[in-house]
This record gives sequence, C-alpha cells and structure tokens, in this order.
Amino acid sequence: MSGIGPGDRVECVRDDWDYAGPAALPVKCRIYTVRAVFHRSKASGFPCGIQLEEIKNPSRQYRDGFGEIKFNLSNFRLIRSTDTGMEILRRAMKDALDGVPA
Repeated sequence: MSGIGPGDRVECVRDDWDYAGPAALPVKCRIYTVRAVFHRSKASGFPCGIQLEEIKNPSRQYRDGFGEIKFNLSNFRLIRSTDTGMEILRRAMKDALDGVPA
C-alpha cells in the first residue's frame, strides 16, 4: 500500500494482533483515519506502520525505542474514494456469510 498518508481512510482487514500489554487495538471491518505513517528506513521510503486518529495509546518502551504502538500496514486496506458505505457493508456481510470471523 504505497502512497498512504495522514488523513487517508483505511479498513482493518486483519485483527489478530501479536501484542503483549494493555492497548486499544484496531478491529476488523472498522474504518479508521491515518494519523501518522512510519517507514522501515529513511532510504527505502517504504511504509510499514501507521498510527490512527481513532486510537491513541500511551507511549512505552520498546526494543527499538520509546513511543506509541504502531500498527502493521499489512493489516489494513486503503479506502478508495470510489468505495461507498454500501460497498463496505456488502463486503462485511459477505465475510460474515462466508464464515470469516469479525
């Protein structure tokens, strides 16, 4: 998902988070607004993590530094402006009927 930035809308498509500790986490099929984008390295410019407007957690110490949790970009899909609320609802209903857990 390249070209993603603050203000973009994303849908959580996977919510099996591997996170130890208390935190508010995104939920599958919900729509969020990107607050910040983080890259693997300055050289690659490839985005790998995001923070969301709707979810704010306290900063804490991690192996690679101190800060707020970042969510893996691969767990989200960018909502294109052509997507409507009905299209998103239809996809969620199809997942439910196909037995995909919400």
